[in-house]
Amino acid sequence: MLDRMEWIAVGITIAPACGNTAADDICLYVGQPARTWHRNPQRRIPELKAYARRHGTLPVTRILLPDIGL
Repeated sequence: MLDRMEWIAVGITIAPACGNTAADDICLYVGQPARTWHRNPQRRIPELKAYARRHGTLPVTRILLPDIGL
């Protein structure tokens, strides 16, 4: 489990298993480290949006969640 004080979830992708793959593919995208953002979640989201506007992207890490089915 990820520590909420270290990471903030910013997205998720879900690709169900189909003819080409045997397992579901679920990935979590997290910003790292969350401690550089404001501790109050109500202020953290506006900070992330402002960062994305300034830089055109967010610094995220993609984490594959194995053995989790839909």
